[in-house]
Amino acid sequence: MNRFHSFKKLASLGISIVIFMTLLVFYFKSELLDSKQHANILFQQKKLLKLDNQLNLELMSIVHKKGFNYDNLLDLSKALQAESIHYKKFFSNQLLIKLTDKFDRYLDFISKKMALIDEIKSHHSVSVNSLIYLPIAITNLQAGLIKYENHELINKQLESLLKQIIQFQVDTDEQSFNTINEQIENIKDYLPELSDDDKELLGLIIRHSDISVTYQKEIIDDLNIIYTDQISDSLDSILNNYLTIYNEKIKESEFNRFTLLIVSAFLTIWVLFSFFRLQSTSSKLSQSVNELNFQKFALDEHAIVSSTNVKGNIIYVNDKFCELSGYSYAELLGQNHRMIKSDAHSPEFYKHLWKTIASGKVWHGEVKNKTKEGSYYWVEATIVPFMNHKNKPERYVSIRTDISKRKKAEAEVLKAKDNLELIVAKRTEELRDTIIELESEVVERKLAQAELSKLSVAVEQSPTVIIITDTDANIQYVNPTFTKITGWEFNEVIGKKANCLSSGLTTDLTYQEMWKTINSGKVWNGELYNRKKNGEQYLQSITISPIRDKKNNIIHFLSNSEDITLRKEYEDKVHHMAHHDALTGLFNRFSLENRLDQAISLSMRSDKKIAVGFIDMDRFKQINDTLGHKAGDELLIQVSKRLKAICQRKSDIVARIGGDEFVIVLTDFDNTSFAALTAKAIVQSLSIPYQYETKQMSSTPSVGISLYPMDGDTPEALLKNADTAMYYVKENGKANYHFFTEEMNKELEERITIENDLKDAIKLNQFEVYYQPQICINSMQICGVEALIRWHHPRLGFVSPDKFIPIAEASKQIIDIGFWVIQQTFKQLAIWQKSGNKSIRLAVNLSPVQLNSKNFIEQVKQEINANQLDPGLIELEITETAAMVNPEESIEKLKLLKSIGVELAIDDFGTGYSSLAYLNKFPVDVLKLDRSFVNDLESNDSNAKICTATLGLAHSLGFKVIAEGVETKEQEQFFTEHSCDMLQGYLYSRPLPITEIDAFFVQFKA
Repeated sequence: MNRFHSFKKLASLGISIVIFMTLLVFYFKSELLDSKQHANILFQQKKLLKLDNQLNLELMSIVHKKGFNYDNLLDLSKALQAESIHYKKFFSNQLLIKLTDKFDRYLDFISKKMALIDEIKSHHSVSVNSLIYLPIAITNLQAGLIKYENHELINKQLESLLKQIIQFQVDTDEQSFNTINEQIENIKDYLPELSDDDKELLGLIIRHSDISVTYQKEIIDDLNIIYTDQISDSLDSILNNYLTIYNEKIKESEFNRFTLLIVSAFLTIWVLFSFFRLQSTSSKLSQSVNELNFQKFALDEHAIVSSTNVKGNIIYVNDKFCELSGYSYAELLGQNHRMIKSDAHSPEFYKHLWKTIASGKVWHGEVKNKTKEGSYYWVEATIVPFMNHKNKPERYVSIRTDISKRKKAEAEVLKAKDNLELIVAKRTEELRDTIIELESEVVERKLAQAELSKLSVAVEQSPTVIIITDTDANIQYVNPTFTKITGWEFNEVIGKKANCLSSGLTTDLTYQEMWKTINSGKVWNGELYNRKKNGEQYLQSITISPIRDKKNNIIHFLSNSEDITLRKEYEDKVHHMAHHDALTGLFNRFSLENRLDQAISLSMRSDKKIAVGFIDMDRFKQINDTLGHKAGDELLIQVSKRLKAICQRKSDIVARIGGDEFVIVLTDFDNTSFAALTAKAIVQSLSIPYQYETKQMSSTPSVGISLYPMDGDTPEALLKNADTAMYYVKENGKANYHFFTEEMNKELEERITIENDLKDAIKLNQFEVYYQPQICINSMQICGVEALIRWHHPRLGFVSPDKFIPIAEASKQIIDIGFWVIQQTFKQLAIWQKSGNKSIRLAVNLSPVQLNSKNFIEQVKQEINANQLDPGLIELEITETAAMVNPEESIEKLKLLKSIGVELAIDDFGTGYSSLAYLNKFPVDVLKLDRSFVNDLESNDSNAKICTATLGLAHSLGFKVIAEGVETKEQEQFFTEHSCDMLQGYLYSRPLPITEIDAFFVQFKA
């Protein structure tokens, strides 16, 4: 019987061992997900994150105006798309197949982003082209605006618009966009006042202004779409879904292992229990005591253990608890656990803790406690409630770990694991609690490591420079971006003082303020000039934050910075563009007015004078038209250099306010002779010929000067009066300077009056055509008349053509006036032909402005056809000076007129500077010898020789000659002897109105 029971026990033991070994094999063969696949997925995810971050960084460079590299954006987008497709292949695993749809939506999001990037590139190109065009177009328009009444207001609004558009590129917002559109609408109101050419140019400015701001706003809108149009299935969402699946699998596997371990442990207990029952009672008792002592020793060495009742009164603590808290066992027993409370946690913290364990759940967390001596320490605690038969807590067991000695605790945990089978055999319940604590700690550690890994990746891949120093400014860490920006390697700067990066350009005051701020525990923001490894200096926008330990002591400083050198240069460039002329680099009108206003304020206090010089370059338009705009630009650049060489004082101001107009401001002087000497030097210097490639350009300055306070006490008044003085110089020979006088102001007012009244002179029938007869020498009969316009002003009386014609030409009103003359004279010629005077030729003077107008030739054709005239009886005259302004263009225009059949004449011949080579090319029929050579012909031998030579030259070229201003019989005899073709002058008749000319025809024949 005994042998049977022994055999039974041995059989049970053998079966248990077989089952136990089977479970162990199953346990160790239980694996998690494929670790290699998991590593590949995480590696691919890291590559995608890096590409995505680089793409976002490139997009941010557009927002912060650091430049635009479309190729780089496109390459990054394509790379991101390719890597994403590769990443998708990993989802073929059955476990991850449900992530495929999410990833497909993410790929669609990438394609959308690429399309937006392509749209941004297109908008950027259009916006920049328009922005580049605007200053040029505005400058060209300003050159011709002087003739309009509101030219100053238009100029200011155009300059304000340009400034706002440039600022809009830097700081794009809805309010600025609406403001610019309102400005554009205001400028459109001036369109009806402008000529066709200026209206077309202003229309282009308005169009390009609208394009520039609209497309810049589109860029910002597209960027906002990229940043705000995020979808739930983003890359982070996919990764989180994957990690959730993976963690669930880990938990499932760990649960299976834990279950197998518990089953194996219980089986082992059973086997050992059965085995030890065969031993004697005394042997079992001795062994149990030894095992209990060993288990207690192991537990005390591993953890800090305490137990309390449901009211929190301590009923048990181990030695480690006493050692860490500083209290003895006797001092702790029976006391409430609150005696080691540090008051570092909020009431809600403890409320949540008690609520958790009172509900029968395990609480895990970190607690800050206080020792007997008053010092503090942190523990990682797990509090387990033990329930009675009514399922109510009857006591709580707390197992703590000193976090500061975590490594030692881990070693104890490993030691406890090696002896797990022995511990489970004797103290199953206590070991289970320990295992729960250890598993919880492992999970927490993994989570902490994952968070730390994310933070490390973020810092390593951060697009900004990150530096960590100790409190003495010794560098302890730099990220890869630091090396990329500065060229300094990690091992070259670690341990060195942060001031080894200083360039020496930052002021000591800035550093003092910085250290004062961060040493007080506050964050400091500012800008510092540092240097790179190659010695290059750069400007940083930097934020320095103090890092504190658990005791709130500052232990490190964290520096986060970015290189803003390019942004600063761009801002400086934009500021310079807003205040300086784009071509010459001189101050523009905006800066001139501000600085002149400041100079006036200073002079009011110092009782000093100010001189404002208004400079206009003579013949600049001719140079522009003949040699091209590049030549004109080069002349303006050389003018600006010469002006700066003359006005070298720090207080001197030199500005270009549009076209060929410059302004200088001289301050801080007592004697007006200083201004006169400076103006004289300017006239001399700016009259020296200018070199352009292989050609020389000749231009002289006309300088008008106004003085403060005599000629005005505001910038507007001084500039206006200097401009008036400049026009006086223009009208009196040019290439000179003159101070402003009240008489000039009166002349200007008269000029403005004439210009304004000219607009209605045709409608009010104030013009009248006079005719002066021309006598043919061969027959001494009237063979033609010259039409001369006269203006009877209702207030000013008779206004000389010499006074109002130049004003009409400058304002381009001469086009309408000239056409009116052609209409009146062609009708009159038709009347004469119908009345029998078919041999009368009609000579009509042309203005060069009229000749160059668009529809002039067609108008002449229409009037000839409308009046059924013989074009051969019409002679159109243009002055020699006007013809030689642009001889090549004049030749083409005159050829077109000649093709109509009319005759052409060069008026005032001998007073200009015509070239014989060009004269031979002009398709003209008649030369009109100027009256200045006919005057005193009898007594002035030089005039006689000029007239003789001119007659010989004209006849040799096949031209007929008319001598103007013939007043004496001696002059008539001279021209008769030298075979002049026709004569005109007071010897025969003054210019006559239409009411008298017909009677003169009859009288002269008689």
